[in-house]
Amino acid sequence: MSTYDLRNDLPLLFDFYISAKEGNFSKAASKYFLSPSSLSRNISKLENKLNLKLFVKNNKGITLTLDGEKLYKELDGLFSNLSDNLQKDEKDEISGNITIGTTRNISDYKLEKYLSSFIKKYPNVKIKILTDSASNLNDYLINHRIDILIDY
Repeated sequence: MSTYDLRNDLPLLFDFYISAKEGNFSKAASKYFLSPSSLSRNISKLENKLNLKLFVKNNKGITLTLDGEKLYKELDGLFSNLSDNLQKDEKDEISGNITIGTTRNISDYKLEKYLSSFIKKYPNVKIKILTDSASNLNDYLINHRIDILIDY
């Protein structure tokens, strides 16, 4: 790869990274709330600046070229570490209380697996579960006695 100062092109690099990671411009655009055409345009800008072809388009999406693979590997370490650190900080800072209203069946059979992963991700959030009939739970939600209503 040629030498080029990429400090001002971080958005283009990130667009390349998410496109490579998803393997499809449309999927990457949807996941990161961008338009596929602007994402594709940004990749073309980056390819022109680097004077490299980074992707080959096909009917299933996009495939990295050898130069694209090299760049992706470099960026993967950078963006993965950054993302891990940001998520760690976010997890440590989020705290509060949530009251969930649900029926007994959902509470007993469905909720546990979802709550256990939430508790691991946000250990400083306290969760209270209130079980009752669906009609009462609806009243609780309207009157702000619960924050979330989970029903069939």
